[in-house]
Amino acid sequence: ESSIVGTIVENDTMMPILDVEAIMGGLIPSASILSQSGQMHGTASTRRSGAKLVYCEDSKLVQTVLLRTLKDNGFNDVKLFPTGVEGLEYLKSCNSGDVDIIISDIEMPQMDGLTLCKEIRSQGQLSEVPFLFFSSTVSDEMKRKCSGVGGYAAFSKPQIGLLIQEIDILLAKGA
Repeated sequence: ESSIVGTIVENDTMMPILDVEAIMGGLIPSASILSQSGQMHGTASTRRSGAKLVYCEDSKLVQTVLLRTLKDNGFNDVKLFPTGVEGLEYLKSCNSGDVDIIISDIEMPQMDGLTLCKEIRSQGQLSEVPFLFFSSTVSDEMKRKCSGVGGYAAFSKPQIGLLIQEIDILLAKGA
């Protein structure tokens, strides 16, 4: 699996876009999302199986691991989009009740997660849907930015367990 997810051409120079999560997982396996996902235990529930999640993530590794972990933990309805643009196109076609929770990476090609969240908050039909950030770039400053655009919470990769706990909390509240 390649760690290059795309390329950018600027001033006649081609530059690769790297999958940082895949590279870091190779360097420090114990800190990788793959290692953390193996510590999760499946817990199926009606609330989880009926939850409608939308997930935007460009890293193939993180897509695979998070989707498998969500499925192993009882989440059956997860729509995946590799860019914020594709996620936004889908979400614009949705009505209230079509989506329970949106999860997004922050740094993605074409449209980052912060812009995606801001766009969703400006759309009337889904403006109240909880928006969770799951990214390798989460710091205190980034958490403030996420909150500033209407994000509900932000989790650093590989905190997949905390992400699932937050989804459970939101679903219990009726998200």
